[in-house]
Amino acid sequence: MRIDRFLSKNRILDLTSRELPAALDELLAVALPAGTSAAERNRLRVELIAREAQMQKRVADWASLPSICTPLVKNTVIAVGRLPKRVPADADAQEKDAASSGFRVIFLVLAPKQGRSYLTILSELVHALEDEDEKALACVEDLAEFRRVIMKIFRGAERTAPRQDTRWNRQFAKTAARLARATHCQVLLFFADTFSVPVSLSEQTDTSFRTIVVSGGNAEYVFPSGKKPEVINVSSFGTHRMSQLRAALFVGLMRESIKPTDRVCCLGGGDGSDKLDSLIVIEVAQEFPSMMVKHTNTLLPSHVRPEVLERAIGIATDLAVEGREGKPVGTILVLGDLDKIKPFMEQLVMNPFSGYREEDRSILNPFIEETIKEWALIDGAFVIDGNGTVYSAGSRLTAVDSQLSLQSGLGTRHAAAAAISSVTDCAAVCVSSSGQVTLFRRGEAVVLLDRSVSRTV
Repeated sequence: MRIDRFLSKNRILDLTSRELPAALDELLAVALPAGTSAAERNRLRVELIAREAQMQKRVADWASLPSICTPLVKNTVIAVGRLPKRVPADADAQEKDAASSGFRVIFLVLAPKQGRSYLTILSELVHALEDEDEKALACVEDLAEFRRVIMKIFRGAERTAPRQDTRWNRQFAKTAARLARATHCQVLLFFADTFSVPVSLSEQTDTSFRTIVVSGGNAEYVFPSGKKPEVINVSSFGTHRMSQLRAALFVGLMRESIKPTDRVCCLGGGDGSDKLDSLIVIEVAQEFPSMMVKHTNTLLPSHVRPEVLERAIGIATDLAVEGREGKPVGTILVLGDLDKIKPFMEQLVMNPFSGYREEDRSILNPFIEETIKEWALIDGAFVIDGNGTVYSAGSRLTAVDSQLSLQSGLGTRHAAAAAISSVTDCAAVCVSSSGQVTLFRRGEAVVLLDRSVSRTV
């Protein structure tokens, strides 16, 4: 998503105050539409300050991202303010140097009520800022130059692919296209994390197969014609070759962009190697045999949005690979209709997500991710509704299905996830303490990340 369309240069300014209320007033003055009354602006400022007091939104300790949904705007608006440098009058040269590099930047995001892209925009902005170095911004003195740097961040760095092995990669890509046609593949999966920077894509001249890009990043990919391919965002795991494969196939099935009857040609290489060297042709129905045969069209629970389950899988993968202090953290994330799940759950501890706004406890909100990872350390499951709102953490799942038979080596956590997915129309993503990620749907297990992969990173 191009987030630069939500910002213009006249909404990038040098603030006169370092105090949050006054700074927000300055930003709201340029962000809100003309005709907004002083009383309305004041009420919105009070709400923003209250939200910041409840949960401060920071990126890399240099950028603040206050945000809110409000009926005062019809489209998403972003305003950027640079706080003035605070240098004591009697400061020595060293203190002045430290102060000059210590200013903060406020990114104010105002979104319309019921704007479904609000959290997506916020997430894209967070990812864009995480890649930036505060020192590079601190060196900018002139406002015009600061505006140019900010707009460049919003547009994304204009980078080109490394030139090494260009001929090899071009030939390999042509071979993949020929193989896809010769084997009557319906889909070509291109694993973009093979390259350390985004690469330009070549558009096939025929329509015998569809190209889908798989990437753990948020870069945009465009064909020469201007069309954009579908992108499946699934994290990669270290240098393990095509470690995203099963998760990418499952997400594609969930979106219905990949069908159970499809044959898929997968093209990629070692992550960050900048060299294509692997081609795999997969029969999707053979990759997920039991689930494909029994429940072809019900991979996604009826009340769950695809992007919510995708995000849950991403969080589960992070807990398995990164965990806490380098060790996997075991947990369960249950997603579905709350009314059907509640009879099969009970709280083990006081619910830490009770009393917060829905948008503040949505797993699509980039600022809630670390909170979920911290609460994963306690026993129990997360229960999440179909829109991504976290209903509870530390919940005990009481569902029992005596007909289920789990494979050897799976314990009580997997049994609980399998049972709840069997007795209700939900999906349960289970992370084991050994680092395996398993998705349960209607009691059936799909291993998205096995232990051998998580242990290699």
